[in-house]
Amino acid sequence: MSFRKILSTGLAGPSSAVPDAGPEGENIIDGVVARVSFAVALAAAMLVAATLWFGYRDAIAQARVTADGLSYGLQRALEGLVGRIDLSLSMVVDATGRFPDGAVEPDSPDGLIRRLKETMPEIQALQVTDAAGRVIHGSSDIASGLIAIADRDYFIRLRDDPDAGLVVSVPLRGRISDLWSVVFARRLTGADGSFKGVVLAAVPLERFRALLSGLDAGPSGTLGVRGSDYSLIIRVPGAPRDANPLSYLAGTRDFEAAVAARPDGGVYRARTGPDGVDRILAYRRLHGVPMFVIVGLAVDDQLAAWRDQGLVLTTGGLLFLLLVAGCCRGLRRTLRRQAERSLATRRELDATRSLLDLTPAGVALLGADRRPVAMNRAFAALLGDPSGAVPDSGPVAAGPFPSPKSRRILEGLCRRAYPAMLSGAMFSDTVPGRGADGRPMRFFVRARLRDPSVPAMGSVWGGWAPEDADGGALTPEFFRALVDKAADCVFVADPCQGFRVIYANDAACACFGTDRDGLSSWRMSDWDLSLAPSGALEEFWQRVREQRAVVVRTRYRMRERAVVPVELSANILTLDGADYLCGSFHDIVGRLSTERALALKAEELERSNAELEQFAYVASHDLREPLRMVTSYLALLELRLGAELTDDLRDFIAQAGDGARRMDCLIRDLLDYSRIGRGALPATPVALSSVMTDVRRILSVRIADCGARLTVAEGLPTISGDRVELVRLFQNLVANALAYRHPGRTPDVRIAARQDRGEWIVSVSDNGIGIEPDHLERIFGIFQRLGPMGTRSDGTGIGLAICRRIIEHHGGRIWVRSTPGSGSDFLVAFVPASPPPSGTPA
Repeated sequence: MSFRKILSTGLAGPSSAVPDAGPEGENIIDGVVARVSFAVALAAAMLVAATLWFGYRDAIAQARVTADGLSYGLQRALEGLVGRIDLSLSMVVDATGRFPDGAVEPDSPDGLIRRLKETMPEIQALQVTDAAGRVIHGSSDIASGLIAIADRDYFIRLRDDPDAGLVVSVPLRGRISDLWSVVFARRLTGADGSFKGVVLAAVPLERFRALLSGLDAGPSGTLGVRGSDYSLIIRVPGAPRDANPLSYLAGTRDFEAAVAARPDGGVYRARTGPDGVDRILAYRRLHGVPMFVIVGLAVDDQLAAWRDQGLVLTTGGLLFLLLVAGCCRGLRRTLRRQAERSLATRRELDATRSLLDLTPAGVALLGADRRPVAMNRAFAALLGDPSGAVPDSGPVAAGPFPSPKSRRILEGLCRRAYPAMLSGAMFSDTVPGRGADGRPMRFFVRARLRDPSVPAMGSVWGGWAPEDADGGALTPEFFRALVDKAADCVFVADPCQGFRVIYANDAACACFGTDRDGLSSWRMSDWDLSLAPSGALEEFWQRVREQRAVVVRTRYRMRERAVVPVELSANILTLDGADYLCGSFHDIVGRLSTERALALKAEELERSNAELEQFAYVASHDLREPLRMVTSYLALLELRLGAELTDDLRDFIAQAGDGARRMDCLIRDLLDYSRIGRGALPATPVALSSVMTDVRRILSVRIADCGARLTVAEGLPTISGDRVELVRLFQNLVANALAYRHPGRTPDVRIAARQDRGEWIVSVSDNGIGIEPDHLERIFGIFQRLGPMGTRSDGTGIGLAICRRIIEHHGGRIWVRSTPGSGSDFLVAFVPASPPPSGTPA
């Protein structure tokens, strides 16, 4: 490739890819802009559509989760109400007793009924009937025997089915109060198993309506309760005032199909109710009670936010397309202008190429592999090829450097040049070689990278040879041309003239906004703010003379009086026995901005971590007080009721107390987790052998209980850290090995240490049940339990999380290797505080 073609294509920059100005070039530009516009519009439409689709899917998924959560809350509330009612019925059944043979009526339970009615305002009426359905005992003032319920469905079912248990009726209108209510009933059975009557509790329908109304299902949402035969007991919002509630008793096919597929509960979507609204419905079966709770969330209500988002996205998309259309029009105009500038640039490059070909100094552009990319005729002549052609392959090693010795000289030149060039400096040197006629000569070389931040862009080299091997006059014009084209700002100041500028390159003149003649009257103190005070300039010059080269950060007053931070590299230039101050500088605004941003991010991260740790500590500490109150009042409740407690109630209280204690244990562990690394003592050398002694003493009872063997190898290292935290670390690891031991083997726990690549690796090995490969990383998470499903232990699942936090606080790391059924090896890596003991294997 000729030097002319390289200059016209490789050095023209991005504009070389732009078509020339003219009708054909304009058509190409118009086609490119049209394709770009269509691609951007299509991408924007696809992005909006995808966002809307994923938003719709997320809204529906969130509605399902919300409906399921509301159904769970309604289930728990209704189970509590029905449980209290059923407990009252069971107490009346027990108080009535079994009928002795030949007895007509049971013992009178009126006193118990009155007490239960007083303590349970939810019950409208609590009554006992005989086998004929006549009310013989009750909480109402109606005389016994005046009310008969033998025709009620729930009475018939209890009469005909000895194993019916608790029966719940459909809504019934009271024969005395004329109020709608739901009846809960249980069978009275004689000693011989015969039917002797029922015990029933009537609960007003409004009680259920009030319970359901406490939950918010949205403007068009519904809440309901159905019986075991799918008949509707109550629905909120309910029917109009003049409608008969019996019109809502029929179940729906969608609900029956969902229950058939998932009897205990589930979520489905259907059009429900008299209004035919599309809803997400979640249902749950009450435990031990023949009833279902149903929560229906209207899809339109749940999609309200999504529709708003869609409107915003659509509007934004249209605005974006309008913006793209405007940008494309601007791009079209810009490309046309760039095409015109490209044509002008190519003409200018033709002129520059002609000048370079006439320059006596050799100039070449080398790639990152040191292969020539472009050169002028003078450089080609130095290589022995006066035609100016660029060699097809191979680094610059011909011409003046034909022999192996001269090629080694060239390699040494490059090894010296590139480190200096990578720092952004100009490299210059003199190397021996031979001319085109074979005469020994010395070649003067100067080079610099095109862009120090991108070394792959290559470097510019300039060189020439004097007339003979003894040297001769260098060409000042060539040096001036090289410096003038340098990217950095370069100036030379004369100390004898008050540091007045005697030379400045093009970059410096551009920065100060003046030409060389205007800059020749300036002194360094005129633009360097740090050198403005009296005596500062002389002190700086003395420092440069002592150190020969100084790099400082300072502030310069640039053109239009703007103050800019710069990095100045100053050294001494000696010419004709006189010393001058030579400086080169470039602005560091971008670098300082990046450094400040990083510092702010680091400070923000440190503050955020501190706030999170403080929050975890305070929240965990404050949560323990309510748990203490729960435990205390459970104990008082058990003490107050005493002998009146049934076995079920004692079990309930025990379960509640156990839950409170486990919660307190979780909170205490969370407190311990948040304290690690907070206010720790200064790190001191800690011998791990003494740490293991403390661990053996603390766990001695547990080790003896399970008959375990704890073996600690000799040669454990000394670690720099917090002794209390290190004891906690190995106590947790050994306790884990004892807790998850294999039921068929005697626990065998072994602790050893080895040195690997400057680290101490301490291993805690056991022969326990092992860990599945999928859980090797998850077990170090907070509140994660070890072992397979169903394994029980007294831990809370935070022990290994604490271990990881401790070892990270000490600058180490922890991991585990395990074979399920054979045991586990927990490995902890430390940086040693002292060299390993003699004889310890590496």
